[in-house]
Amino acid sequence: MKVFGSLMTVSMLFAAGAFAHDMNGPCASVFKACESAGFVKGDDAPHGRDLWDDCKKPLLDGKTVVGVSVDTKDIQRCKQFKEDKKEWMKHWKDRHED
Repeated sequence: MKVFGSLMTVSMLFAAGAFAHDMNGPCASVFKACESAGFVKGDDAPHGRDLWDDCKKPLLDGKTVVGVSVDTKDIQRCKQFKEDKKEWMKHWKDRHED
């Protein structure tokens, strides 16, 4: 049980750090474009103005978002980063589970 608790703690800390890295790493320009267009992060976001659900996710899915202008190369870099991170997390989890 201690191992599971430790793994959960590490996973939560990594997830928080990963989100912060998204905002400063390869996805920074996507976040900035969304924020510049009035999208906000978290529970305070007005309906239809959530940073992730209404802006970043649609952009990464290849959709356009009204009022948001971001280079397609930046979107591709962000998508690749997200895919690499997902693969790394899967690999890490596979190696560290009982």
